[in-house]
Amino acid sequence: SIISHDLRSPLSSIESYLLVLKANPDLAKEDRVMLESELLKLTKGSTSLLDNLLQWSRTQVKKDSSEVYKFKVAPIIRSVCSLMGPIAGAKNIIIHDQVEDDLIAIGNEHQIEVVLRNLIQNAIKFSPLSSHIYIEAKEKDDNVEFTVRDQGVGISESKAKDLFIGLVSPSYGTSNEKGAGIGLLLSAEFVALQNGRIWIEETSSRGTKIKFTLKSPNISR
Repeated sequence: SIISHDLRSPLSSIESYLLVLKANPDLAKEDRVMLESELLKLTKGSTSLLDNLLQWSRTQVKKDSSEVYKFKVAPIIRSVCSLMGPIAGAKNIIIHDQVEDDLIAIGNEHQIEVVLRNLIQNAIKFSPLSSHIYIEAKEKDDNVEFTVRDQGVGISESKAKDLFIGLVSPSYGTSNEKGAGIGLLLSAEFVALQNGRIWIEETSSRGTKIKFTLKSPNISR
C-alpha cells in the first residue's frame, strides 16, 4: 500500500500541474518555471521507484540466477556518479569518487550499479544544500569494500538496524523528497545474492557512512 500510494501521489500531482499549465497558457514565466521544476522532481521520483520495482521483481523471479564475474570497479562508480550528478547539482551537492583505476571485484556489475545508484540517491536525499558525498572502494582482506559517505542529517540507531529489511517507514529528505524505501531493500538483496554484506558503519547528525562488500579476486591463500 505504501508503494501504491507513492506511485499514485506524484502521478496525481503531475496531472494537476499539467491541468494548471493547460488552463493558463499566459502563465507568468517565473510561475511556469516553478511548475516545470516541480514536474521534473515528481517525474524523477516516480521513474526511480518504477526502476527499483522492476529490478526487484526480476530478483524474485530469478533469485538464484545472479551471475557473478570479475569487473573493474572504477568505471561503474564513475558512471553512476555522472548519472547522479544532475540530481546532486540541483542541491549544489558535489560527489567525489575515490577509487583506483585498476581495482577489480567479483560480482554482477549491473546489480552493483543499481546498489550504488540507490545508496548515492539516498545520500543526496538526506544531505543539506551545498554539501559533499564521498564514494570510496578499496581492497580489504579478501574483499572489496565500498563506502558511501555523506554529510547529511544521519539516522537514529533504532532505524539503522531495520534499514535494509524494509521495516523503516518512508521519510522526507532535506528538500522534502519522499520514497518508499524499496531502493535500500533491493540493494541489500543484490549484495546478499553476491555473498556480500551491507551495513551502516557510522551515523550521526554530521552524516552517515554505509558500506558493502564484494569478493576480491585477490583472495589470500
